[in-house]
Amino acid sequence: MAGGNKRERCYKPITIESAWDDLLQDARNIQLYGLHTSHRKSLRGAQKVVKGLSTGAEARDYKHFLNIIHRDCGIEVMFVVSSSVGIVRFSRFSAKVRKAFLDRLRSEGKVAISRCGNFEENTKEWFPETEVLHYHHVDESPQTQTHTIFENAFTQGFEFVFGNSICYTIYKQMAQAARYTVLTGAIKMSFPIRGSTDCSLCLVIPASWVAAVAKALFDVDVESDGETRYIIHKVKIYPDPKYPLTGISTTLIPPVFGENIASAMLASSKREEEVEKSIEKTDCVSMTWTSDPDEDGIINIILGLERSVELCNILY
Repeated sequence: MAGGNKRERCYKPITIESAWDDLLQDARNIQLYGLHTSHRKSLRGAQKVVKGLSTGAEARDYKHFLNIIHRDCGIEVMFVVSSSVGIVRFSRFSAKVRKAFLDRLRSEGKVAISRCGNFEENTKEWFPETEVLHYHHVDESPQTQTHTIFENAFTQGFEFVFGNSICYTIYKQMAQAARYTVLTGAIKMSFPIRGSTDCSLCLVIPASWVAAVAKALFDVDVESDGETRYIIHKVKIYPDPKYPLTGISTTLIPPVFGENIASAMLASSKREEEVEKSIEKTDCVSMTWTSDPDEDGIINIILGLERSVELCNILY
């Protein structure tokens, strides 16, 4: 019809129930009939996002969404979600549905997906192990040209270096070592090439542990309303965009981080300077987190150089 308007496509609102039902139905269909064209299209889009080939706010949000699923539910669940919830469908999820979908995946995703079948071979084909590594990167030092950086510490040395307490809260990830894939911790040690005599040790703390660690170390109450994370201190204090916590009693360091970290921290020039000024609480330990309840926290510890080299040899 001349001059007629193009027909606009109308979508029904996506609810958590419909998203979940579609996910399980897609999982069953893949197991019974193989990948449909629509599944392959969604997976190709997810591959581009994971490899960093897609840009823009929506791609960034979708990558973060997949990162969380991979971290909390495993790579096979991430494969099934990627085939069912492509970036286009994901863009139609409201913030409320996205959160509810992630919560449900965490609570029952592995079991529900496994009941639909085994997706190990499909996962290896579309997301080889090496392509989904290193989702979480500690913020790069602004002086990386003057520092030697070590990342992805082997977990075998965790207990010796950190003791038992903090080991369970450090983010773990798979990394490639020669021909093998090994479990590592998201730990970065930064050594100065010249000038400063201290080493910086950064630990990534999973989002689910941020509140507990903040309370244990800094005695602050971090809470979340589901969409935003904040501090309760008479009033709500919101990070903008990040919120650093500093000032920790030195008596807390041995039971939380272990005797080796405590002694290395006491040997730092920064702590020696604090002692000379009779400063009881130390700024050698700090923690940074954001208002996003799904984003991990970062702990930074200043250590003396000589002891840091010994610990580095154990971790790496």
